[in-house]
Amino acid sequence: MNNSELMRALLDAMEKDGVRPLEPLSSRLAEGRLVRFRAEGDRAGRRNGWARLWPDGWAFGHWRLGVSRAGKASEVRASTRNERLRWERELIAAKLRQAAERAAAYAKGRQAALALWRSSPAAGAGHPYLRAKRMTPDGLRQSGRFLLVPMRHPRTGELRNVQRIACNGRKLFLPDARVSGLLWGRGEAGAVIVLCEGVATAAAVHAATGLFAVAAFSKGALPAAAAAIRTRWAAAALVIAADVDEDGDGQAAALVAARAMGGTVALPPRPSGWIGLGWDFADLWSANQAIAIRLALGVGA
Repeated sequence: MNNSELMRALLDAMEKDGVRPLEPLSSRLAEGRLVRFRAEGDRAGRRNGWARLWPDGWAFGHWRLGVSRAGKASEVRASTRNERLRWERELIAAKLRQAAERAAAYAKGRQAALALWRSSPAAGAGHPYLRAKRMTPDGLRQSGRFLLVPMRHPRTGELRNVQRIACNGRKLFLPDARVSGLLWGRGEAGAVIVLCEGVATAAAVHAATGLFAVAAFSKGALPAAAAAIRTRWAAAALVIAADVDEDGDGQAAALVAARAMGGTVALPPRPSGWIGLGWDFADLWSANQAIAIRLALGVGA
């Protein structure tokens, strides 16, 4: 297998694993050194991808996606021990640099979140999102037309980011600040904790049941949020109130989190006459909302 064939095998393997470079790599890989690059889905200024090409093999990975792969040409010599040690040192150094860059970005984002939160007044009950979701403004603030939701560390309660919700429901996070593993909740922790995808669902569940309900802020953050809950409240029963998506992503994310952390998944019944593409517990708007939610969560009527 010549060098061009080996490089093609590397690029094909990266494509298969969803690691798609946004910059040319061939000439840099040909030098035989570890290459860091920005990949599809990385924020501007981030280089979460890495790759290296040897005469007899290749390796690549992506830290955000958790991907790491290696391959080699058939019937090739193993790389010398010194080459492998040098590559391992380069990889460790690259990971340390990325960790330092991430920590610096998180610190900057946290300061921006604190400044925004402290300078903003309490949210008004008339905000269009609150009216649409039938939520109270308790514990929320408002900056202009944006509703502000505090995103806190589960153990320390420190504010690390702020979710901004526009009048039309569009949700934004502050750039660079941490997102995964942060929570927002209503109620007090007890024997049962209900983990929800969004803040409207958490508010609806708490209002209907009185249970401690927390939001992970996105389906992708459910596993990290479940792990954070287990660390902070190890003895509590964990129920994940899943969103129902037409493509099944919400349900799948809830199942992954529940299996990893020993929880159970509850799905909201389809609201009567509902014609939307998906729905969640916050959409159970009826006189029997509390009963429907309690039954779906398995906590009785």
